[in-house]
Amino acid sequence: MRPLVLLVLLRLSCGKDSPDAVGPDAGEVAVPVRLATAKRAPFDDMVVAPGVTDALAQHKLKAPFAGRLMRLRVLDGARVVKGEVVAELLSQESDAALAGAEAMARSARTEAQKADGERALGLARGSQVTRVLHAPVTGFVLSHGASEGDLVAAGDTLLELADPSAIVFVAQVVQSDLSRIRVAQPATVELPSLPRPVTGSVQALLPAASAASLAQPVRIGLQTRLAAVGLFGTARIVVGRHPDAIAVPQEAVLRDDISGTSQLASVDAGHRAHWVKVRPGLSQGGWVELVDPPIQPGQQVVVAGQVGLPEGAQVVPLP
Repeated sequence: MRPLVLLVLLRLSCGKDSPDAVGPDAGEVAVPVRLATAKRAPFDDMVVAPGVTDALAQHKLKAPFAGRLMRLRVLDGARVVKGEVVAELLSQESDAALAGAEAMARSARTEAQKADGERALGLARGSQVTRVLHAPVTGFVLSHGASEGDLVAAGDTLLELADPSAIVFVAQVVQSDLSRIRVAQPATVELPSLPRPVTGSVQALLPAASAASLAQPVRIGLQTRLAAVGLFGTARIVVGRHPDAIAVPQEAVLRDDISGTSQLASVDAGHRAHWVKVRPGLSQGGWVELVDPPIQPGQQVVVAGQVGLPEGAQVVPLP
């Protein structure tokens, strides 16, 4: 019996120092990484399209007769109230009579000629036919077709005006996305001239499609009143919502451009990293939706330091 006991003790002693008996953590260096936690979050499925502001209805102030525009009291972009005086027009006949009288007075040499010139000026000024023009609507001036001192014909457009409530955004939506667009879908419009996006909703799909850009105009009504047309911007139309999706930071998902697959490194309770192939969905605000597999909320994932990280590697979170 004694040789058997000695053999067992010898094996136990040798096994204690054997490399094969080293534990999984012995001599292993943990990789520092930055972690984040998966969570539930809502995502909006959006169609993004460029566009420009436009006016549904433009009101034109036209010259009632031929003449000279003597006064123009508003500039482009100015706000006006219905009935406000915006211009003054002198008839063509009155303008011609006044110009003739002024020429007579300038060319007078003798006292009699000067007196005749003064009488002609008085008659021309006293018989002037003028028309004060008023704003037809409350709104703002889009553009002007004539300047002070210009000769205009009857029916010429002097001013174009619009009601701020009639300003819309016309987005050019590519035809492949048109099937997803519906009237009344919510939208936001980002304009460089405004500090924050303007909210609105889809009003109509317009028929004037562009063969060159393969896009079709979509009219978006705005809740904020604007005072300008021709402003370029970007519309984001919400065509669907995922209210309870699993989300991780975008930095967590690494995409292989060669294979077209995406993966992330999750961390278990023992602080070991495991690579998981995932199928990302919508992205919004720096977070990305995970369509598959359904990682649980609260699961820790690596967002920095995961490049080249071996499967099963021990990690230590950075502060």
